[in-house]
Amino acid sequence: MKKNITKKAICVILIIASLLSIIGCDNKEKEKELVISNNIQQDVKNKENKEFKVEKLSELNITAESITPLFWKDDENIIGIDYIITTSTQQSSNYNIYSINIKTSTVTIIDTLSNVSRQPQAFESNGYKILYGKGNMLYTYNFQDKTNSQLYDISQIESVIPLRCGIVEGSDKYLFINSRSAQQEKVEDTIRILDLETKKILVTIPLNQLVCSDTIKYSKTNDIFYLNLMSSIGVSSTYIYEFKLNNPNDIKKIDKLTNYNLTSITDDGKELILSKGNIGTETPIRSIAKYDLTNDKLVDLLSIKASDNTLGGYFNVYLKKNCNFISYMETEGEGYSTKLSTFIGSYENNKISNIQKLQTEPIDKFIIGDCKLLFNKKCNMLLYKVGYFDSIKQSRDGAIFKYYIYKLIN
Repeated sequence: MKKNITKKAICVILIIASLLSIIGCDNKEKEKELVISNNIQQDVKNKENKEFKVEKLSELNITAESITPLFWKDDENIIGIDYIITTSTQQSSNYNIYSINIKTSTVTIIDTLSNVSRQPQAFESNGYKILYGKGNMLYTYNFQDKTNSQLYDISQIESVIPLRCGIVEGSDKYLFINSRSAQQEKVEDTIRILDLETKKILVTIPLNQLVCSDTIKYSKTNDIFYLNLMSSIGVSSTYIYEFKLNNPNDIKKIDKLTNYNLTSITDDGKELILSKGNIGTETPIRSIAKYDLTNDKLVDLLSIKASDNTLGGYFNVYLKKNCNFISYMETEGEGYSTKLSTFIGSYENNKISNIQKLQTEPIDKFIIGDCKLLFNKKCNMLLYKVGYFDSIKQSRDGAIFKYYIYKLIN
């Protein structure tokens, strides 16, 4: 009898122990599931927080005709310039230089450039400066002390078209001067590189039956200049050439970059940023690519097949490697029926992701015909200037300009 009771007790104990074990395991599994679930939710939340975002903060209330933004003075103020409309028929203009407060939309005139004959453009070289022309003389304007300095007399340079002058992107000391000659059916450009510090021409390069598109970049990494050239005879193909200051006559074509447009160079001088637009072919492709100067490698970053043969493509492509984002503009169509859009995306490991279109306000019977982006140095704010043109009159007269401030989260 005692044996039976003992056996029954042992069985009951074993059953209870088994049930407790099962319940304990179940609770542990639930704890694990809960921990895993919480981790996943946190990972998703972290990923969302790290995603590249563009947020519109405000629209500036600016009544000026068309201020061209030049650079961010600080986190609250932007320096811009605008020509003063006069009734004079002279080939020169006066320009006001403005300071624009992005919080209050207050526009203050800080100086005026008089009798300017060449479009002013800003550049950074020991502080911000403006390059402009007055008569036959090139000048620089220094923002720090509001002084003008003579740079170079261009009267000695002959050209059948107005000289084109500009800052070489990627450098803080080089300027290009582009002239054109024409003898019978032969047309060719000549490129000159001017040193802003010594105020001397370093090289003069005649381009045999080639014309320059005024797109010249400089790589501080390998001390080489890159430029877009087009043939002046036959098929108008686009080529990218390179040369060095110590051997300017040895100008070479980079064959693998034929029909690409040189749009910009990365801030570290290691990569060229390129674009290619469709030209009415059966398979119109618009693409953005980069060319690794160190490894001689061409990499496609973005490639889209257009819906039809409408002309279009990408331009103003800028890759901010130090900020991990890329910005570009896209056109579609021709003339005053052209559609223009601006995009910004995150850039990492040769890939563009989280592409976002900058939203604009539609205006009836007007199209967006002009855009400009201006990023601050921290890469967390940008000014977006949008120009609306009359699509019915097909004219820039009566254009409407709007200025938006965006916040970048990366």
